[in-house]
Amino acid sequence: MADLVSSILLGIVLIVAGFFVFHLWLKRSGKISATIMALLCVGLYLPYSFINWPGGDVFAMHMAIYMVTAYMLGIVSSYREKRVASEGKDTTWFHWGPAIIVVFFIGVVTIGSTFVTIATKGVNSDVAKWLLPEPRGGANVVESHFPGTVSNDYQKTQAEYNDYLKRLIEQKQRGWTLKKGWLSTPHVGEKQVFQLEVNNAEGKSLAGAKIVGRFLRPSNIKNDVDFVMQEVSRGLYQTELALRYPGNWNMVLYIRHGDDLHELQASTYIEAAR
Repeated sequence: MADLVSSILLGIVLIVAGFFVFHLWLKRSGKISATIMALLCVGLYLPYSFINWPGGDVFAMHMAIYMVTAYMLGIVSSYREKRVASEGKDTTWFHWGPAIIVVFFIGVVTIGSTFVTIATKGVNSDVAKWLLPEPRGGANVVESHFPGTVSNDYQKTQAEYNDYLKRLIEQKQRGWTLKKGWLSTPHVGEKQVFQLEVNNAEGKSLAGAKIVGRFLRPSNIKNDVDFVMQEVSRGLYQTELALRYPGNWNMVLYIRHGDDLHELQASTYIEAAR
């Protein structure tokens, strides 16, 4: 939340400073000064965001707040100019009407920033323990964020997604059969053997394949575990590894044999430590 609020506050400060430069120093009207700052925000923040894309929600929040800030400055200064013109003397900058609007938008910014931060980075572990239910499977760490487990991120480009669909069709036509599983019940912190048996369409063992994979932790991508499987006998592949957290894990395997690439997705459950 600190990064998001800091960037918003920095932008507001720059807008206010620039407004007063045009309004008080260069003697432009409040509306013109506010319009100039709004245009400068669009001209500067848009290119910066496209180069360092922060996400649609963060981008929209920044642009909305920056535009509202410029608009509020225009309203307040315009009201003051009218009072000065009608009464013939200087008057206060603020009025209770604009003040209520400013307070309202401050509340919107605070609440919106809080929601965006919780959605992307989670909350403090102590607060998460209070808000979230007790973890299952003997875990003692509460996660309040979802960084995302993506085994196949083929939505980056249309070409990549089309290649993925093509491989799925080829896999089905290839007719390989895969038998996978742990040789014993997996527990946290204990090395267990994970095994894969590969047979071709004729039911013969597929030897000489190169197999790599990854166990993906749904709650935290930083806990993902990569592995390589070794052929222990013809068509039979194994790897030995220990996973550090109990509960559900996703898994993706890539089996390459010659020019063929076969992909397998599955899930497993790791028991709490004994």
